[in-house]
Order: sequence, then C-alpha cells, then structure tokens
Amino acid sequence: MSTFMQWVHITSAVVALGGVIFVRLFLIPSLKVLDRSQVPVLLGKISSRFNTIIWTCIGLILISGVYNISSTNPPFSNWYTGVLSFKILLAISLFTISLMLTLPIPAFSNIQKNRPTWLMVNVILGAIIIFLSAYLRRM
Repeated sequence: MSTFMQWVHITSAVVALGGVIFVRLFLIPSLKVLDRSQVPVLLGKISSRFNTIIWTCIGLILISGVYNISSTNPPFSNWYTGVLSFKILLAISLFTISLMLTLPIPAFSNIQKNRPTWLMVNVILGAIIIFLSAYLRRM
C-alpha cells in the first residue's frame, strides 16, 4: 500500500504541476493570437475541465500525503521535520493560490486579474516542493 500511495502522491503532483506549467507557459501566451471574442469561450471550455483535474489532484495529494507521513517510521530528526514542515507550508500556499485562481468569488478578483503572475508563482512553488521531496527522500 505504501508504494501505491507514494505513486498516487507523485503522479498527482506531476499532473497538477504539468497542467499549471502548460497553462502558464503555453496556453496564456497562445491566447494572444485569437480574436478577443474567442478567448472567453476557449477559457470557459478549458477552465471547467482543468479545475476538476487540479482539485482532484490536490485532494489526492492531501490524502496520500497524510498517509505517507503517518506510515513513515518515526522518530524524525529535527532537520527532517523542519524541511517537511517547510514543504507542507509551501504546498498549503500553492493550494491557496490555486483556490483563489479557480473559484469564481469576487473577493479573489484582484488575484484572478493577475493570473499569469500567480500561475508563475505556483510553478516556482511546485518546483521547490518537488526539490524538497527529492531531498527528503534521500534523508
């Protein structure tokens, strides 16, 4: 079961981060070639599917992450605990930004107006989280 849950965790992270990278680095720049009237139609079609996938991945990351932590043999060193805590804090930040970008709530409109910037923040956070995961795996 541990191997399966680790696979779920890694696969979900890769799919989610890959989707964000695609949207930020490929989709958004490509929208500039479309007629302005076509952009909302295309984004509407993509957004509902993308949001479903991204939130499914986040749910699987949370479930598998809790399982992976609970199935690891303590005691953890102070350094391991610190790095893991930092990774979790970054993941919560990434999830929060994702929430603000995907939910149609007026309070998040300022964040959504700067979507490319916040997507790039999530790309960077995701890359750091993956680096920390690889580092923790070797401890």
